[in-house]
Amino acid sequence: MSIKYHLMLALCCTAMLFPVHSYSQEPNTNESEKLQKLKQNLNISAPEEKVSILNQIGWEYRNSNLRLSLQYFDESTHLARINNDDKGLAEALNMKGVTYRKLGNYNKAIDLFFESLKISEKLKDTTQVAYAFNNMGEVYTYQLNHSSSEEYIKKALALFKKIKDKKGIAYCYLRLAENFESQNNLRQALKHFLLCAEIRKELQDKRGLAVVYGSIGNIYLKLQQTGKAKEYIQKALKFYPENDKSGIAQSNTTIARIYQQLGQLEEAETYAQKGLDLALEFNSKKITLEASLLLSEILEKQGRIKDAFELQKQVLLYKDDLFAEEANNSINNLRAGYESEKQTIEIENYQRIQKIQQKENKLKTRLLYVSITALVLIIVFMGLLYRNYRHNKKITRQTEEQKEEILGIAENLKKANKEISRKTKIIERKNKDLTSSINYAQRIQQAMLPSAKILENTLPEHFVLFQPKDIVSGDFYWVTEKKYKTIVAVADCTGHGIPGAFMSLIGNDLLNEIVLGRNITEPDKILSELRRLIRIVLRQEETGNHDGMDITICTFDKFPEGYEDLLGTPQLEFAGAENPLYYFINGKFNEIRGSKAMIGGFNVLEREHGFKKYSISLEKTQLPLTFYLFSDGYQDQFGEKGKFMKRRFKDLLTQIHQEDMNKQKQILAQTISEWTGEHAQMDDMLVLGVRIS
Repeated sequence: MSIKYHLMLALCCTAMLFPVHSYSQEPNTNESEKLQKLKQNLNISAPEEKVSILNQIGWEYRNSNLRLSLQYFDESTHLARINNDDKGLAEALNMKGVTYRKLGNYNKAIDLFFESLKISEKLKDTTQVAYAFNNMGEVYTYQLNHSSSEEYIKKALALFKKIKDKKGIAYCYLRLAENFESQNNLRQALKHFLLCAEIRKELQDKRGLAVVYGSIGNIYLKLQQTGKAKEYIQKALKFYPENDKSGIAQSNTTIARIYQQLGQLEEAETYAQKGLDLALEFNSKKITLEASLLLSEILEKQGRIKDAFELQKQVLLYKDDLFAEEANNSINNLRAGYESEKQTIEIENYQRIQKIQQKENKLKTRLLYVSITALVLIIVFMGLLYRNYRHNKKITRQTEEQKEEILGIAENLKKANKEISRKTKIIERKNKDLTSSINYAQRIQQAMLPSAKILENTLPEHFVLFQPKDIVSGDFYWVTEKKYKTIVAVADCTGHGIPGAFMSLIGNDLLNEIVLGRNITEPDKILSELRRLIRIVLRQEETGNHDGMDITICTFDKFPEGYEDLLGTPQLEFAGAENPLYYFINGKFNEIRGSKAMIGGFNVLEREHGFKKYSISLEKTQLPLTFYLFSDGYQDQFGEKGKFMKRRFKDLLTQIHQEDMNKQKQILAQTISEWTGEHAQMDDMLVLGVRIS
């Protein structure tokens, strides 16, 4: 018995920690006709159709093979990006986030949902915006952030109702019900599950009905209504497709819990074993743990204490493996956010300690009961001592053996608790070392940026608002003088945190080489040479690497007084990659958009696209002229009222552009702080303003 469970849990740990990344395009007899037809169409479709087909295949695999699902979504997102298929990309990111949520990587899932939301809002795709909100709400439920969960799900529900999307409305009712269930508000949970079931019945959505019937059965089980619980779970099993291992595993586990409550332990053990087998096959962390713990409880009630204890030890080892995996993912994925990962680790540590304490309390209760029983027996035996001496001796020996066994279990639990504490300290030490390394990287990056003295000498009237999201930033600014020309650049590199900081170092070095080393001072030519060198440095044509940056460059002439007749009228020249230039002349707002050409990334269609240069005369009648270069971080910040957006940013600059430059910086900083409130900063923020008098 124990060998079987040990083997299965070991296999599950191996599958979770070392996933297989290959997959075959050959037909599989276990696949549905729909999947086989989609795969046949994949090789004969145009690129824009391929993205949609890959998304459908990945979605079909989400309940039967998470690794295959992820691989198809990786391919569809890559294809959508190189073909500029924003609609297909937004859909792929939403679906890919659901797969990461099923794998238990909630930070990665949230990142993907926010990226999909950003693209969908740009496209005004209400359906994908609503799905992104609903998916974020579901993840917040898993993270026990109930207020944020309800907020985002209700946003999604309002949008689905607006476009009369019944399928989406049903999804929202399902997620609201799960949020209420997580708060143990079972009546509200049941109400919303039934609303969801009513719509899915109308839509004849069999798989969707299976999911919601299973959830309703689970609610009735918690309400101690085992008859109704069993009825709904059996309905769910009837509707699940054969290849839906996740749903069938969950239903079998719930039926096992029903039989456990009814005291039918053999049936309970059978269904719990079925649920565990399917969960192991599907690599579902959540269901594997739930089924294993339930099976352990059933074995304990059957009096098979040793088997139950052995299974509990394997569950603890498995949970330690998962904890180590999540810690490694946190260290390797700084983009997900150091503070969020640290909070996740603390919550998991707290939950693990709570479970150990619960076990210890149960053990103490057992010891108390045994002690009371022994005391009662001793009092009774004293009256019958002469007649029942031999019998009393036998009972006393059995009692001592039980006590020794229980004390042994307590000692093992104590050792397990000590080991958990040791691992927690190791991770805290690693987190501390990591923070020190990032702080050192921050000092290097700050040394790279122009100093306050250089800025004052080069740009007499200016301000720089620079607020990284993390300790180090993917945004940077660069300033230099060449002859009578001042050159200013503001760049937004791919990503933020450590990855973005690496790109900013590369960008800074290449700008020094291009302008100071090769004497190239025209902004459009600087951008062309920067794109060429980044592709060479990152070997993008060979590796398929698509990292790069959005960047704007301004140059303006500063002729010595009296030289205008000789050198001509001073000019301000601008060229941009994706990002624009905002400037004000005589109180009037003007905008020059950057070229739609990438810096970094390899795309055959864009290889020859150049960057357009714009010139503005700096005649005395045009002065003073105030211009602004910036990344998209400021306008993309979220608050209680949503995203700040370009329109508000333009209106704010129009209101303050005539103020002193330092006061402008203070107003910008205060405005965005009030807007975001308690919301976390979404991206690095960089705004550079210059006034030419």
